Amino acid sequence: RAAMLATLVACAPPAAFGRISAMLGTSVDLVLVPAQALTQNFTIQASSEWADRVYVELPDLNFALHSSVMGELFRVLKKGGSVCIRHRKADDSKNAWPSNLIFAGFVDTTENDGDGVMVETSAIKPPWEVGSAVPLSIKRSKQEAQETKKA
Repeated sequence: RAAMLATLVACAPPAAFGRISAMLGTSVDLVLVPAQALTQNFTIQASSEWADRVYVELPDLNFALHSSVMGELFRVLKKGGSVCIRHRKADDSKNAWPSNLIFAGFVDTTENDGDGVMVETSAIKPPWEVGSAVPLSIKRSKQEAQETKKA
């Protein structure tokens, strides 16, 4: 793999592979995964924090992702990498994808209505280690400290 290529994992219906490849050209190192693979226990044959971007195109409104998918997408993305989920717009319900991405550990979710039929929900993998802890020091004023001692 050339050092300057961006890396992208695209999970989409096989019919969309040609369109995705043509749109990206040779500027990316592309791994294509059939969308149907997302309905079962899911593993991408790549090392952790390998991909710059992940693009997922879901073929229909009732497409059921396996519970392992979001964790695997998070695993292969580099810190600061982006994920984009392209899906059909639901007529009667609110889009759950922003919440799904946040619960999976992503930040900065955005939504783009696209062409009126499809919606794109994007997010970023945070540049910090998810689950890491940082001690917080809370400084009290002298007056608060004295009031606490009196009580």
